[in-house]
Amino acid sequence: MARIAIGFCPNAVPVVPGFTFAVTPVIVTPMFIAMNRFRIAPGFEDAFEDIWRNRKSYLDEVPGFREFHLLRGPKLEDHTLFASHSVWDNRKVFEAWTDSESFRKAHAQAKSPEGMHLGHPNFEGFEVVL
Repeated sequence: MARIAIGFCPNAVPVVPGFTFAVTPVIVTPMFIAMNRFRIAPGFEDAFEDIWRNRKSYLDEVPGFREFHLLRGPKLEDHTLFASHSVWDNRKVFEAWTDSESFRKAHAQAKSPEGMHLGHPNFEGFEVVL
């Protein structure tokens, strides 16, 4: 279900002389963004990317899945930050995926060399509002 959100529309007609914008309804398609942040030890960055690049995700089998990206962030002295970024129709379909056989199959392949990860991933979930 689409929601109406209030947003800036640069082509809106001014409602008060001297103002260059007006509040205009904008259609927002509901979606949920799931991100895991990974701290990867120096020297393991390419191997980490290869693990993600070469594993079968099974996401193409999951209703409500839209897209996936692996993001490489800043390189700090003790680690490089990565984030997995997946887009879903809504939180409900994302949570259903985490309880699915597709999830179990994909994560069974996620074996990493000792010392690659500096701690567990940090999950963050976001509801799109605009």
